[in-house]
Amino acid sequence: PRFQFVLGQLYQMLGEKTLAKQAYEKLLKMQPSNEMDFNARLRIAQLNPSNKEAIKQLTQMAKLDKNKDLLDQIYGTIGHIYLAQKDTTKAIEYYNKAIESSTQNGLEKANILVIAGDIYYQQRDYIKASPCYKEATQILSAESEQYARIQRRSETLDELVVEYSVVQL
Repeated sequence: PRFQFVLGQLYQMLGEKTLAKQAYEKLLKMQPSNEMDFNARLRIAQLNPSNKEAIKQLTQMAKLDKNKDLLDQIYGTIGHIYLAQKDTTKAIEYYNKAIESSTQNGLEKANILVIAGDIYYQQRDYIKASPCYKEATQILSAESEQYARIQRRSETLDELVVEYSVVQL
């Protein structure tokens, strides 16, 4: 099953969506571990040519009790789909759901925080961007390739938010 999953990943990286989907579906027939099954289903939903269908599949996965500790990944994936469609409002909505439902401060949560922070930053909503970057710096390791950028932006926004609050007051 592991090799079948890696094969699917390779096809996905090469842009061979049909072959990747076939590899993941073949993997599901092998009855892999729960974690591998979940990840394969996530990737199949991402590869679905119909974004509405993919979101429907992911929403159904979110309703299952066995996935209650994985809601952050499901909502994050839905957010990625909306972001790819350039619907930043819906993307932010699902990224916030992912952040709120996260049960562990892992790399997935940090990546979602960075993406949400970047969206807020691009929209010049610095008050909302600041906590995203701040929390992400607490999760990411200093060796991470994004760490320096996120740390610098977090420090800058912390100072800006204080001054902005004074101006508002």
